[in-house]
Amino acid sequence: MNSEKVKYICNKMLEIDWQPKLSGAAMRVLGECDTLLESMYLFGAIYFLESICQKANRISIGEFPIDTCNAIHRGKEIEGIFFASAWPLWYSEVGEDCGPQSILFVPQIEFGPNYHHDFGIFYGDENGTKESWKLRYGIEVDGYIMHRDRREKDKYRDNIISYPVIRLLEEIHNPLKWFRLIMEKDVDYFYEQID
Repeated sequence: MNSEKVKYICNKMLEIDWQPKLSGAAMRVLGECDTLLESMYLFGAIYFLESICQKANRISIGEFPIDTCNAIHRGKEIEGIFFASAWPLWYSEVGEDCGPQSILFVPQIEFGPNYHHDFGIFYGDENGTKESWKLRYGIEVDGYIMHRDRREKDKYRDNIISYPVIRLLEEIHNPLKWFRLIMEKDVDYFYEQID
């Protein structure tokens, strides 16, 4: 990933005037996305979360520093895009205090031999300690042309995994708003645990 690609994804693909404040490590991690479509959806989530932070903290869009954190997954050290103190964002957006302490987005996360998700969303403790991270969602970005004939096969694969897999369909899910689905699923899960 480089600044020209970031600018292209933000200005041309997402059609927003936004230049995220990415560390060198964050640029490297974002460069692990397999396709520009996957990058676009990951940038969309970052923008969505940054927009909520911006409202809550009264900072301008693009001023929120985006960095990385390490985690242990399947016995290996991995690196992802890190958001600390995330739970207030859930309260701000969906009115429930059920968000994680912190979030980690990891492109091309492995879930079996020779299998990976386009990216994984991990939840961890407030400080993002390596051992605290747990894979909460597998994210698959399904471009219409590439995946339209494989969706039944993909659905079967998603059902044999122990955590939820979210399929983002290019023709349906807005890349700037899809992360709200995650928040809504967390609210549903929160109330299931209460019942």
